[in-house]
Amino acid sequence: MKYSAERSLANYRKESTIPLTAKTIIMKKILYFSKLFSFYLLICYIFSSCASTHYKFSPVSKEDKKVIITISNGDTITHKLDMYYSDGKPAESIVVWSRQKLIWQIVNNPTVDSFKTMVKKKGDVFATQPHRKSKKIWKGKLKRVRYSDGPQEEEYDIEWIDKWGNPHPYDPFIQVLPK
Repeated sequence: MKYSAERSLANYRKESTIPLTAKTIIMKKILYFSKLFSFYLLICYIFSSCASTHYKFSPVSKEDKKVIITISNGDTITHKLDMYYSDGKPAESIVVWSRQKLIWQIVNNPTVDSFKTMVKKKGDVFATQPHRKSKKIWKGKLKRVRYSDGPQEEEYDIEWIDKWGNPHPYDPFIQVLPK
């Protein structure tokens, strides 16, 4: 009896084990390497996100001393201004480098007649606050930002006047990066 119980146990073990064929060996290797590759990707992602700087929008060139922002149109219903950098990229949210000069200018605009005021709401990125150069041009110089301080941000209001003399508020965003 003892002999038959051991024999049936041995038969059970043989039936329950999966024979190692070429297919199962290949599948085990693929599973092992996919786990290893997934772990490698996770580590790369963690290190790349820790080491890089993320900007809300793409910055202008570091070499430019002046950043000209052209206002080409204004919407009297939403109060939004269509602002563009000199290279044609939208400048609704402005990302610039420390110590650059910002110039806002109204050019060939069917709706916007002039700027009335530029008022800071939050933050302080200007060495000289934006001021009127003419009816259609305002300029300001950004202060020095240190690497240890990280990117600085400012929210401000532009009050612009349409062709019919009505004032409109618009609140763009500026991010200043250390240089």
